[in-house]
Amino acid sequence: MSQRPWTAILSAKGHFTAVNITANIEQDNAKLEIEGRHPGSQVVALIPGTHASHSHTFCKDGQTRLGKANDRFLDPFDTAHVSSD
Repeated sequence: MSQRPWTAILSAKGHFTAVNITANIEQDNAKLEIEGRHPGSQVVALIPGTHASHSHTFCKDGQTRLGKANDRFLDPFDTAHVSSD
């Protein structure tokens, strides 16, 4: 069984999360394998490669969620880091 790195977009309870994972090279088998490793989540997208740390997902409640490594919400309109000086 051949494996490959994927970025999986998972959906659970209205929240979407991007995770880097290694799974079957065949997308249908990879989907089943990943859902088996993440009970309660559904795979909604598979992207070849590892991109989760550079991804943002948008939840049904309108909040932006950073990749799994940074499990916190981000306000896309927060410009506190921008200085007018």
